[in-house]
Amino acid sequence: MSIQQFHKKTSRIPLLLILGGVLILVIALLIVFNQGSPTSSSPRVVADLQEINFGDVKMGEYVQASFQLTNIGTEPLKFKQEPTIEVREGC
Repeated sequence: MSIQQFHKKTSRIPLLLILGGVLILVIALLIVFNQGSPTSSSPRVVADLQEINFGDVKMGEYVQASFQLTNIGTEPLKFKQEPTIEVREGC
């Protein structure tokens, strides 16, 4: 094998590695984005309110909010664990 043939073969290796990496990245992205999309026969819950802002609430003062959850999917909605609500202070 001559030096020129050796350089031709070794100059292709980085290109093949880059192309292989890009291919793996594209496949991984396709898998990730396809998992997040609901199928046509899956349950899907939506809330009528995404955020409730009570403004300033004094210590000891009680506040109350109501919101409605709706299953807009075609299958029954089943919870694997008890649903929780996040309460954030500030901002």
